[in-house]
Parts: sequence; structure tokens; C-alpha cells
Amino acid sequence: MVHVARSGYAQSLTMNTFEFWAFLGVWLSYSLYLWIVLRNDTAAIRMLVIGLCAIPLYFSIRENTQLMTIDEWGFINEPLYMTNGNRLVLWWHAAFRTSNAILGTVAAAHHKFVPWFTEHQSYALLKATHWITAAFTVLAAHFALVRYVIPNKQKAGFSLVFFYGIFLLPAVNIAFKTATYDKLYVAFSILGIALILAGLWQKNIWLLYASVIAGYLATQDKVLASPVLMIAIFTCGLHPFLTDYGRSTLKNIRQSLVHISGASILSVFVGLIGALMTARVQHFNEWPLAMFAKPIEPHLVWAFLLGLLRGADSVSPWADPAGFVSFVYVEFNPLQLIGLFTITLLGIWILASTTGWIGQQAWFDAIKKTVLGQRGITVTSLIFAAAMLFGVVGVFTATAYFDFAGTIAEGGYYVPIVTMDPGAGEDKLLHFFSTSYFGHLWAQFQFYLTFFVLDIPIVVWALLIATIVFYPRWQSHVNDISKSAFLIGLLLAVALMFVFAVANFRVEKRYVNLQVILVVLPVLVFGMVMLAQITSRQTGLLLSIAFALLMAAETVPFEPLGTAYRPIWTNLNLTHLRNTDPAYMVPAWPSWGENMMIVGKRLQAKCDAGTADFDCTDVNLFSAITGLWVTDESDITRRFAYQTNPDEYRYTANDFYIIPYGRISEFEGLPAGIEPYDTVTYRGLTAAWVYRGDDLASIGFLFEE
Repeated sequence: MVHVARSGYAQSLTMNTFEFWAFLGVWLSYSLYLWIVLRNDTAAIRMLVIGLCAIPLYFSIRENTQLMTIDEWGFINEPLYMTNGNRLVLWWHAAFRTSNAILGTVAAAHHKFVPWFTEHQSYALLKATHWITAAFTVLAAHFALVRYVIPNKQKAGFSLVFFYGIFLLPAVNIAFKTATYDKLYVAFSILGIALILAGLWQKNIWLLYASVIAGYLATQDKVLASPVLMIAIFTCGLHPFLTDYGRSTLKNIRQSLVHISGASILSVFVGLIGALMTARVQHFNEWPLAMFAKPIEPHLVWAFLLGLLRGADSVSPWADPAGFVSFVYVEFNPLQLIGLFTITLLGIWILASTTGWIGQQAWFDAIKKTVLGQRGITVTSLIFAAAMLFGVVGVFTATAYFDFAGTIAEGGYYVPIVTMDPGAGEDKLLHFFSTSYFGHLWAQFQFYLTFFVLDIPIVVWALLIATIVFYPRWQSHVNDISKSAFLIGLLLAVALMFVFAVANFRVEKRYVNLQVILVVLPVLVFGMVMLAQITSRQTGLLLSIAFALLMAAETVPFEPLGTAYRPIWTNLNLTHLRNTDPAYMVPAWPSWGENMMIVGKRLQAKCDAGTADFDCTDVNLFSAITGLWVTDESDITRRFAYQTNPDEYRYTANDFYIIPYGRISEFEGLPAGIEPYDTVTYRGLTAAWVYRGDDLASIGFLFEE
């Protein structure tokens, strides 16, 4: 229900005005689009698909603008106050650039035409705009797939499978509900992968060019999208060898270089337009000559070997990833960046040309038949299944530990180089009581796999298994390069997690979203190709509806953010995941600040219903992790525990303290001897505990200590 409250800022317990109009505008646009795209289906089927597609859109935008997580302030404030001439910290570190160009432009218009907006309304406006951008990017991915890949008789079913499989996928839902670089990095990665699949399916160079641009837009928001950009450039270079109509190998190699250079330069040009948009909003306050070379940077994010070759630990990606990024993006001058850009493209061109030449050799046909035949799918499935089983075991056994580097060394254990823990504080390290680097690597690899398997709904696993089982039935209807994309997607996801473990990268749920997408998106596509071969149009549509409803049933209970999602099979044994020992980190979500909104709404609901057992005119809500309930409609004072002066803490019946799972280590355990006033629990697993101030005072448990 939406209502206009006394301040003119609509707010309810479900959807506010910004969310309502964003949802309505996007859904009506989707409806018109689907009505046209599904013109070969009956009016009844089109209406059914349009109606059902409202559900994932609703849950994707609902409460989206009413919460802000711990990371969002730094991101959203950069474009919001860009017109003030503030330094663009994120932009200069090659991050959030696509978002800055879009949100900065909207923020400038908002300051000019609706200057009376409160800060909370401004946040909501930009978050809604960010979500709308992501929603239309996903729509573009859908169009590429239904136009060039999906068989006509399964387009209606695919639309349901795609929109439910994307918007309700926890890895995507987390990104789409937070105004950080995760949102457009994920959205444009989806578009880039869809365009790569469509381009390979049709052997269409223009679709592959478009995939490079999408990969570029994703990478300039977050560097983790660089594999999508690299693959897109590589497939552009491979294209001449896929469409060889009697040309010589030399001509193919020459054409490969033209495509790689053309697509890359075109994407840089798009980046330059974005940089100009950003600079224009900022009144060109930060527009030195060096900024003309900055759009090259997304093509250099994998040039980390340069840091190793220089032999300087301070810029080594293994020892100091953040310092290395700063070194590459700040210390290099434009000419050096252009030189690296050229070297990077030449390297990809050599790889693509070599791969293309090998693929043209007669002796390679025998290998290709083996790799893409039943033996290939069997080997790929076994490798992927072994990795997934390793992750499943980790769900019930994997445990990491927090400790200081000196303490770890004194125990004779391997000391990690990089702080990977998102919640225990920068002075503590995440480790596994390993006595060697290789033991640590193996344990960390399992931790990544554990987060991965916890992010995949059961219905997606079912579709993946069916796609593999019926591979012989559909593989003959797909060209060789497209079949290889399906197999490579499974292996690449596992390989990327292993690379992250080798690099000692942070272990956290939102750092496996690209790997999840690399598996899930091809499964959605090839799963529908499979259904087209083994079922009728009507049966395929019924199975698609079942997929959609099961996807919603499994993921919606973990709203609003979906961060705590885990598959239903984990409830077989929750003992391990319920471990609240402050020294441990089990593979469960540690909270991202969303509990401030959840608990705030619960307290406000009691006040509105007249059932509160506290004074509603003088309520303080403290959280041990930074987060914001974005509303002007509540008198509850929201405070962040570590940004509060000691004399502002209170311990009365009107004061409430939130301790999320990820902050237990900072308190050396949960308060003993008292029961929590409330908990935030998802299907048997508690994500946060709420304590009343007077209860904490009774046992001498004080936040300021």
C-alpha cells in the first residue's frame, strides 16, 4: 500500500512513492516490450507473462530506496554532491564511472528543478534511478537473447525463466538493491554475457562489438567485471576464424586485429563520453589533460603482472591490491597508459589468432568432436560437480578464524598477506589454522565454493542438471562455438574462484556474483534450448511457470535484501551455521547494515499500532554496523555505534542496540545472561540480535567499551 504522508514523502511498510513510480514505469515498459516481442503467442499467453513478470520487478524494487547499507554513503554521495566540485575519489580510482555519469546528471537536474528535496528524498531518487538503469540493461540482455538465440516456441517461457532467474537470484538481488558499483557492474555483465552468447550463436560481429561496450561499462564501474570485457574482446578477435569464407589465414589474422582494435577503441570512446558527462556536471573542476587517457583504464585492470615485474612489494597485487590499483591508476601518465593499452590488445590478438588458427586445422576436428561431444560434457560435469561437492561439504564444516597477525605467527600458522575479513576490523586477519600457504589456499578455495553453492537456488540446480542430462538431445541444434560457451562458463566460474583464492582476495558473498552469473545465465539460455527440443510449446511454458514460482518461493522469504539467502537443503543441519563463537566466521552473511531499516520498521509498527512497551517519543536505535533507514516519517533516532560520542549512549527501556552476526567478534560474544528483545531471523538462522538498553545495563554490557 502506498500513501502520501504528512510531509509529502510517501512511506509505508512496503513501498514508498519513488519505488511505486519506478516499478510502474518499468513494468509498463516491460509490458509493452513483451507484448511486441511475444507477438507469435496468443493474447492470453502474453497477458499471463506480463502479469507474472510484475512479481520479480516488485520484489526487486520494494524497499530498495528505504535502506542504505554500510558501503552506500560513499558511493551515493559522490554523484549527489558532484555539482559542488567535490573530488571524485571513486572515479579517480577507476570505479563507479558508469554510475557517476548517469546519477551525477540526474542529481544535477534534481538540484536545479527540485531543490526542496530532503537528503533522504535525494538518496531515494538516485537509488530509484540506479535501479531503473539496471532494469533496462537487463531488458536489453533479454532482447539480445530472444531475438538471436531462443527458439520461437519457447520465447514466452524463457521470458519468465529469465526475469525470475535474474531479478530473484540472490547474487543479483543484493547488487540491485544497493547503490554501489555492484549494481551496474552486475547489470552490464549480464548484458555483456548475453551479447557474447548471441554474437557467437549468430556469428555476428556487431553483437560482439556491443558486448565489448557492455563489458567496458561494467568494468569501469567495478574491476571484477574485467573477465567479461576480456572474453568479449577475445571473441571479437576470434570472429574472422568462425566465419572464414575462403580467406587466407593471414587475412583472418589481419581482420582479427581490426576487430579487436575497433571494438576496444569504440568502447574507450563511450568511456570518454561518460567522462565528459561527469566533468560537465562537476563544472570541469577536475579536468586535467590526464583525464583524456583515463577511459583507457578499464582495459588495463588485468595488467597486474607489471607490478610483479617491477619487483616493488608496495605495488604488488598480492601484497597490496588497493595500493597497486592506486599505483597503476595514479602514477602512470597518459603515454604509459596508452602503451599498456596497446600491449594488452596485442596480447589478446595473439591469443585469439592462435586459437582461431588451431581451430581451422584438420587435426583439431577430432579433438573438437571429443571435447564438445558426450565425453566432453561428462568430463566438464565431473570437474564442476567435484568443485560443487567440495563447496557443499564446506557449508557444514568450513570455518575461518579471526586473529592478529602476531598471534597467528606465534602459533606457527601461515599469516595471510591481505586482510580479507569484512567485519572483524582491519587489524584482524581471516585464516584457517593452516601451516603453509598451500593449506591456506585450499581452505580459502573451499570457502569461495561454499559461498557460491549457498547462492544458487535449488530450481536452478535442477535446470542445470536437466540441461546436462539431455545434452545429447539439444547439442546438435547448437553450433560448436556456442556449445563451448556453455561448457566454458561452468569451468570459468570455478577457475575464477581459484584465482581469487590464489590472490588471497576477500572472501565474501558479494564477491562471487560474477561467478554465479557465469553459470546461471548460460543455464537459463541453454536450458530453454533444451526444453525446445524435448517438450512442446505448452509443456515448456508450464515448466517455465513452475520454475518461476519455485524461484520466488525459495528466495522471497529472504527479502528485503536477500543477503541471508541460502538453499532449503542447508536446513538439514544448521548447527554449524549457527555458530556464534566470536573467533569464528562460518559461511553465513554477516549483515550489511540493512537491519537498521528492518528493526526500525518493527519498532515504528508497534508505535503506530499502540502496542509499544516503550516511549515512542524518545526512542534511540543503535547499530553495531553502519546502515540507514531512509525515511523522514519516523521519530526514531538512528545512530551508528562507532560514530557516536560516549556521552550520547543511553541504556534505558527506550534504547535499542543491534548486533549483527558479522560484528559478534568485536564484542567477544553475545551478551550473556539476558534474552534479546528481538531477532532478525531467516528460516531458522539469526542474522542480528536486538537488545534493549536497560537489559544491557543490568549485566554491565556497554557499547562504548
